[in-house]
Amino acid sequence: IQINSFAIKNLVEICEEKKLKMIHFSTDYVYNSNSINPIKEDSNINPINYYGFSKREGEKIIEKSLSDSIIIRTSWLYSMYGSNFVKTMIKKGDNGEKIYVINDQFGCPTYAKDLVNVILGIIDSGIKPKYKVYNFSNEGYTNWYDFTKKIFELKKLNCSIIPVDSENYRSIARRPKYSVLDKSRIKDNFNINIRNWEDALQEFITNIK
Repeated sequence: IQINSFAIKNLVEICEEKKLKMIHFSTDYVYNSNSINPIKEDSNINPINYYGFSKREGEKIIEKSLSDSIIIRTSWLYSMYGSNFVKTMIKKGDNGEKIYVINDQFGCPTYAKDLVNVILGIIDSGIKPKYKVYNFSNEGYTNWYDFTKKIFELKKLNCSIIPVDSENYRSIARRPKYSVLDKSRIKDNFNINIRNWEDALQEFITNIK
C-alpha cells in the first residue's frame, strides 16, 4: 500500500505543482467480473486480492487529480526481463517437468514491448486523453492452459501439460476467473492498432535466448 497508494499521492502532487503528466500502470486485479463479455473501464470495481485493492487505492488518487495523468490497466504481462509466466513455463519445459496449469481462468496476455510502444505512441501523438482510465493488452484471449500449450508449440518443447480447475490448484494470490479486457477506449482515443497475443508471443519466443 505504501508504493501503490501513498507513493502515488506524492507523485500526483508533484505533477499538479509542476504541470506534468503521469502514466500509471494498474492491473486487471481491480476487476472481479463474472461477465462473459470483455470488461470495460467503467465496469464494476471489486478487487479480488490485496494487490488489486492497493492498486485501486492509487487509481482513486489519480482519478481525482487535476493533471492530465492517466491510468492504464493491463493483464498477464510478460517480457524479456525479470520473472514472468512465459519464462517460468519455458524453464519448466526445458527441464522436462510435468506441469499442471489452470484451464478455467481467461484473460489477455500482454507483451511488455507492445505496451511500451503504445505508451511512447501516446506521448508522441500529443492527443489529449478523454478519460482517466484505459485498458490495454494484446488482442484476443486465452486461458493459462492454452497459453502454455502455445508457448511450448512455438518453443518446440515436448512436455506433459495437465489441465486443472482453479478450485483444485493452490495459489498464494486469488486470481479472477475472467479478465478479458475491452480495448475500444484506448484504440479510439489514441488511434492505435493492437496485434493479437499469438503474434506478439511468436516474436517474443523468436527473440528470447
